[in-house]
Amino acid sequence: MLKKTIVGIFLFLSYQNLLLGEETPFTLYDAQLNSNKFLERGKLKIFSQDREGLVTTLKEGKYWSIEYRLNNIRREPFIKDIKDFLLSQKGTILYQGQDYVFFKLYKNSRLYWGKVVHSRDRYSLKIVEEKSLKMAKNLILRNIHFDSGKATLKKGSEGEIKRILDFLHENSSLNVEIQGHTDSSGKAESNLRLSQRRAETIRDALIEKGVSADRLKAKGYGEAEPIADNKSVNGRRKNRRVVLKVL
Repeated sequence: MLKKTIVGIFLFLSYQNLLLGEETPFTLYDAQLNSNKFLERGKLKIFSQDREGLVTTLKEGKYWSIEYRLNNIRREPFIKDIKDFLLSQKGTILYQGQDYVFFKLYKNSRLYWGKVVHSRDRYSLKIVEEKSLKMAKNLILRNIHFDSGKATLKKGSEGEIKRILDFLHENSSLNVEIQGHTDSSGKAESNLRLSQRRAETIRDALIEKGVSADRLKAKGYGEAEPIADNKSVNGRRKNRRVVLKVL
C-alpha cells in the first residue's frame, strides 16, 4: 500500500484542472486527508546544492499544498520510496535529508518544483508548476546545469531543453543566439572556450530535437559580461548562466 500511496502523490501531476475542493487522486488510496490547498499563484522556497554549497531559490507559479496522515509508516522506507519513484520518472533530487526531499520533475510538458516532508505519521507535499517561458529579448535559462569545468549537461537539464523547444515551436519565426557565460574563476581564455562549448552543447541538443540550425547561433562570452559581483558565492552562481537572446 505504501508504494501505491507514493504513486498517488504524483498522479495529480497529470490533472490539469486540479482545484481546491475537487476530488484528488489521493482519495483513491488508504490515507487520511488533513488539508488540500490550491492557489493560482504561489511561491515555494527550494533548496539545492552545487559545487559551492547550498543554493536557495524561490519558485513561483500554480501552487499545491497537500497534507496526509498515514498509519504504520517508518521514515526510512517512506523517503526511499519517494526518491525511487522520482528517479523512475526521470525527476531530479535537488537536496535531501532524513525527513525531506526537494525535487524537480518535468511531466506532461510542465516543469514542477516540490518538496516532500515526513513528520511522525504525516507527510506534506508542496509543489509549484513553473510558468512557461515568455517571449523576451533575453531569457536566462536557470535550469540548465553543467558538470564543473565541462560542457557536459547534468542530468535534470532535459526539462529546460524541452521548454526551450516548446518556446521555439510556439515562436517559429524567431532566430536566437544561445549565449554561454562563466564566472571569473580560472583563466579568462579558458573560461571563454568553456562558455563557447557550453553554448554549442545547447545548440546541438536543440538541433538534434528538430530545430533548424539556421535559427540558432551559439556564442561564448566567458567572464566578460557579469550580472553580479564575482567576489561572492551567490554572485558567481548568477554569472554562470546560459542565455537565450532573440535576434
